[in-house]
Amino acid sequence: MEATAKFEMSMFDGRGDFSMWSQKMKVILMQQRCARVLDNSWPAELPPGRRTELEETAWSSIFLYLSNNVIRTIGETKTTSELWNKLKAQYEPKTVPNKCFLLKQFFSFKIDPSIDLEENLNRFTKLTQDLANCDEKLSQDQLAVVLLNSISDRHRDLKNALEYGRENFTTDIITNALRNEVLELKSDSINQQSGENLLLRGKNVDCYKKQNDLKEKKISEGNNVISYDKQNVNYGLVLVNVERNLNQE
Repeated sequence: MEATAKFEMSMFDGRGDFSMWSQKMKVILMQQRCARVLDNSWPAELPPGRRTELEETAWSSIFLYLSNNVIRTIGETKTTSELWNKLKAQYEPKTVPNKCFLLKQFFSFKIDPSIDLEENLNRFTKLTQDLANCDEKLSQDQLAVVLLNSISDRHRDLKNALEYGRENFTTDIITNALRNEVLELKSDSINQQSGENLLLRGKNVDCYKKQNDLKEKKISEGNNVISYDKQNVNYGLVLVNVERNLNQE
C-alpha cells in the first residue's frame, strides 16, 4: 500500500467521469506492478503466492478509491477482475439508447463562446472517448469535420481558411489553429487596452498642465478678484473680497 499513498486521486462516486477515473486507476495499478490482474494475463512462471499477493493489492487499491454508494451498488466481489467488470458494466454502459444519445451529442457539438476554448476541447474529447468506450469507432475525417463544423461564425474567416485553404485537415490542425486565433485575439485586446491607457494618461497630463497654468492666473471682476488657491490640491476657486481703495486717483 506504500505505492498507493504516493498518488492523490478522488474517489469514484458514480457521478463523475468513469472513463477518466479508470485510466488513472490503471496507472496506479501499473505502478504497483499488478495491472495484469484486470485481464488475468499473468506470466506462466509467476509463483502462486506472488499472484495472490498482487491480487490482494489490486483489489484493495481499487476498493479504497470507491465511495460507499458505489460499493453498495456493485455488491460483494471476490476477485479484482470481477470487481472491475462490474464497475464497467454499471458505469460504462454500451446500450443502444446510450450510444444514440452520445452520437446525437457528438454530431450536434458546437463550441460555446461563453466558456474557455480548452474547456470546449475537453468536452469534445470526452464525447469521442465515451463513444469509443461504446465500441463506436469514428474515423479521423469524421472527427475533423465535426470539430470544424463546431466553430462559430465569430471565427468564420478561420473556418473558411481551414475548409477551403488546405487539401486536408485533422483535429490537431484545427485545435492548433483555434488556439492561435485565441492568442491573437487576446494580444489585440491587450494592445488596445494599452493604447487606451496611454491616451488617457496623455489627457491627464494635459489637464494637469492646464491646472498648473491656471494657478497663477487671476481674473479681476470689478472690485473682486477670483484666483486659484495654490494650497488647495483641487485648485478650487476662492473668492477674495478686496477692500475699496479709498485713495484711488
